[in-house]
Amino acid sequence: MGSMKSLESLDLHRNKLFGIIPQSLANLNFLDTLNLSYNNLSGRIPTGDQLQTILDSYVYIGNAYLCGFPLNKSCNPSETSHNDIVENNDKDLDEVLLYLIVVIGCGFGFWVFFGVLMFKRNWRCCFFQMVDNMFDRIYVFGDIIFCQIEEIICV
Repeated sequence: MGSMKSLESLDLHRNKLFGIIPQSLANLNFLDTLNLSYNNLSGRIPTGDQLQTILDSYVYIGNAYLCGFPLNKSCNPSETSHNDIVENNDKDLDEVLLYLIVVIGCGFGFWVFFGVLMFKRNWRCCFFQMVDNMFDRIYVFGDIIFCQIEEIICV
């Protein structure tokens, strides 16, 4: 990559890349736009004259194990805090809880609706009568449209 000296834009977001960012990326003198977000990159972000001008930390977002400038995360292993690990675990827990709540809500809504239909005979009859009437109206509407189109074509 370092041999492409004239490269102006590099977008590799969401490519499931992993490992370190090559130091040769810092040698791209004309690089204006860079996006390495949402991969599994790790290690220190390379330093170089051109990379120091890309100050947007969103370039590296979604790479939990990247460190260095412009991120506010130190690469010194002794400075890796317990809070960073807990924050990662909290994000995972939040995601699991979100999925769990959605599944429980869908299940609850499903059984409330169909449970009422199962145990209340008059509600069940009204519901299926309404569905039957709706299908009848759709059929009649479709038939009228079809006849109108047929008249236009045959005339």
